[in-house]
Amino acid sequence: MPTTYTINPKQSIELDRSVDTVTVDLGTALVSYPGFEDEPIFLSAEGVRELGIAGGAAPVTIYAPDSATVTVTFTEEAAPSAPASRGDTGGSGGGLEARTRTELRFEAKKKGITGSWKMNKNELVAALRKS
Repeated sequence: MPTTYTINPKQSIELDRSVDTVTVDLGTALVSYPGFEDEPIFLSAEGVRELGIAGGAAPVTIYAPDSATVTVTFTEEAAPSAPASRGDTGGSGGGLEARTRTELRFEAKKKGITGSWKMNKNELVAALRKS
């Protein structure tokens, strides 16, 4: 069962259990986790609300510049699902286009591609294809 946290302004929480998703229900939050310590991911109830972390991650730090209400699903609580078909097999490489920007940024970080935080989705796809 997902857990909801209310974070006061300029406060943060650190979660030591492996996190699968973070959803901002109210306000804004910056989320950092291994691989994204220096480039936290901005989430907002009015914009990008949810972050899925492929395979889970720990520790995860959630900071609220103002205040925020966030819902966290821990990896052991995530409902098992069938792997999404992304077209990763075969010719055209269409699998990268089917991934989210966050997933592409995570892959770029693993491959040592710098500046992924500033890239749009098309730029990330091009950079990953070149690597």
